[in-house]
Amino acid sequence: MLASDDRPAVWQHTCAPMPVIMTFSERLRLRKSIWWGSPGGWRNRSTWHRPVHRWLDRVRLRDRSWPLERWCCCDQWQRCLNNKWNAREFAALHGVALPELYWSGRRVDDLPINDLPDNYVIRPAWGAGGLETFVMAGGVELLSLQRMSRSEVIERLRKKVGSVARFPILAEQFLANEQGHYERGVEYTFYVFGDRVGLVQQILRTGQQGIRTTYHPDWTVFRDARGEEDAFNAKRAGPLSRPRPASLDEMLDIARTLGSAYATFVRVDLYATAQGCYFGEFSSIPFDGKGYTPAADSFLGRLWEETFPDRI
Repeated sequence: MLASDDRPAVWQHTCAPMPVIMTFSERLRLRKSIWWGSPGGWRNRSTWHRPVHRWLDRVRLRDRSWPLERWCCCDQWQRCLNNKWNAREFAALHGVALPELYWSGRRVDDLPINDLPDNYVIRPAWGAGGLETFVMAGGVELLSLQRMSRSEVIERLRKKVGSVARFPILAEQFLANEQGHYERGVEYTFYVFGDRVGLVQQILRTGQQGIRTTYHPDWTVFRDARGEEDAFNAKRAGPLSRPRPASLDEMLDIARTLGSAYATFVRVDLYATAQGCYFGEFSSIPFDGKGYTPAADSFLGRLWEETFPDRI
């Protein structure tokens, strides 16, 4: 560890000296405080640290044609990738496949809903947890498992975001799963520290629910010190051990590529589809830093310490 006086200015400005090893959830809470000034208020020094720049990182849209140096505008540049438009562009910059973008904009009435194919996804550029998201397959919204007409989608979207959304809305291609079916199937999230993948979580989706099983990169189930399976997240436990996916090596390569470019911890969400592996989004503070079991908290905290001890 660096001595207190040798740490980057952001550490000295925003936090007390770090303990020898922080847990994963402690790191995530520190990141939330420094990146977003949350919890806010005058007592949080980060609230007053370049607030305009923090706001711009939420709303300014970036482009895949930009050189990497332009993306890395400050020591907290990664937070701009919470914006899903920017995340798509950053993944494209690094040669990662993306679902086709049919439309983006802020005016709900401008969304060409009748020109979209039978299967599509509508989601906001900013948000988490599937809020304000519609996953449509043949007239059925798969998050709520409700049948909706296209006019109903527009009406419900308008109720959620207003006539003019605060952030752009993305209408994207909904890709068939590995079996060629248009349904919410299996998703993969990679806990990545640079070019090192710590854990892989496989999520079997059924409506809004998901059965999550956590693996090491060699596809052995993550266990705690007592040998208990899937000792990862207390509120979202599985396990449902499934065969090693055929595209795992490809997804690991993508996760390492994007993790190296991100240059600190990030969760990379990917989809294995009938057409190959596609990027989903980045998560910088997964589960808002809550609910991790002691085994997961310690394991991922040690990886962060080993790979990026002095980076948020």
